[in-house]
Amino acid sequence: GIDADNIVLANISGNTVAGVLSNGIEVGNALLVNISDNNVVFTGNDGIHVEQSNLVGVRNNTVAFNIGDGIDVEDSSNVAITGNTVRFSGDNGIELQSSDTVLIDNN
Repeated sequence: GIDADNIVLANISGNTVAGVLSNGIEVGNALLVNISDNNVVFTGNDGIHVEQSNLVGVRNNTVAFNIGDGIDVEDSSNVAITGNTVRFSGDNGIELQSSDTVLIDNN
């Protein structure tokens, strides 16, 4: 998968992540991150996992057949989750935990 921790200003876009045993795309303790136009399928945990981050956009991704949540946001703020296709998650399609100022639209 793609693991981006302790970063400022990142663009994770146009990737295919498939068949990994952990989270497909994981972002932690990050600021100003764009996660867009990725295909994340058949992961062993969450498709896209965002934790302890601020100003994150999760847009226009296809997330499917993941054992955990499709998109999981924990302990984060100012997050926009828009225009994603989330299907066949083993847990929740989109899960929010202990986060504030989150927009979920047109998924």
